[in-house]
Amino acid sequence: MNDMKEILKKLNVMSLKSKQSDIFLLLVLFLLIFLSTNIYFSQTLSPIYFGLVNNNRKDVVEFLQKIRALPQFAKQINYFENSIGPSLKNDVFSVERAREVKIKELEQILTKNPQSRDVLYSLYLLYKEKNDNLTAAKYLRLAKAVDPLVK
Repeated sequence: MNDMKEILKKLNVMSLKSKQSDIFLLLVLFLLIFLSTNIYFSQTLSPIYFGLVNNNRKDVVEFLQKIRALPQFAKQINYFENSIGPSLKNDVFSVERAREVKIKELEQILTKNPQSRDVLYSLYLLYKEKNDNLTAAKYLRLAKAVDPLVK
């Protein structure tokens, strides 16, 4: 009976050591995954970041265009405008200005030919891009009235 108790004690000690080694291996595995993930992401920084740090005009404009909808946009444009210059706003808003010019041109063409399906559809696309869905829907309806095959 004593032999049996000793065997059970040894088995308990062995299983405890086995559990400890399993936990240690899991901990090491988790640590390796964590470190490799950190190394990977630290090496894949956006090239825009380095352009921002160096006040590269092209990268700053790209960054500001991407964050236009965020509340931090106003602070960021003021910050970069101080270091790059007041003409920065022209570059950041150039896409919107070009869209407005195109809309005016197409609306002038529309006064001469109000049944132009292509002009109506182009205005629909431009207003949709501008997020003016009400006006976009109006031009899509007009384009469909001219050509029912417009989708």
